[in-house]
Amino acid sequence: MKPASHLFRQIPAKYIGDDGVVTSQAFKPMPKNDQGLLSVYNSELIDADASFVHFTVIKGGTAAGTMGVTGEEVIGAELTYREDPESFPEHAVIDMTHLTPGACDKPARVLRAKANKRGWLYHP
Repeated sequence: MKPASHLFRQIPAKYIGDDGVVTSQAFKPMPKNDQGLLSVYNSELIDADASFVHFTVIKGGTAAGTMGVTGEEVIGAELTYREDPESFPEHAVIDMTHLTPGACDKPARVLRAKANKRGWLYHP
C-alpha cells in the first residue's frame, strides 16, 4: 500500500458526538476483540462506499459512514499499518499492538483529528 493511500474506517453512530464530530474511540482497537489491531479497508482495492456496503451488508456490522486516514498520517501518529487479507482481500490493519490500551489514546486522537478534518468519505 502506498503511504498516500487511504485506510477506510467504518464509524459506528455511537462514536459520533452530539456536535457531529467523530470521537477518538472510533480509532481505537477494542481491547478484548481486536488484539491491538484497528481494522480498516485498503483504498487501493476498494472505494469508500463499497467498503461501507461490505461492512454493513456482507459482514453485518453497523456504521453511520466511512472516514479515512492515509498511511502517511498513520506513520505520523507513530504507528504502522499493513495489508491483512486473511479476513477478506481488501482488509488492512493499523497496528497498535505495542501500546497499552491507555497509550492508544494519543494516536487515536491524532487519527481522529485527521479524519474529522477530511470529513466523511461516504455518509449515506
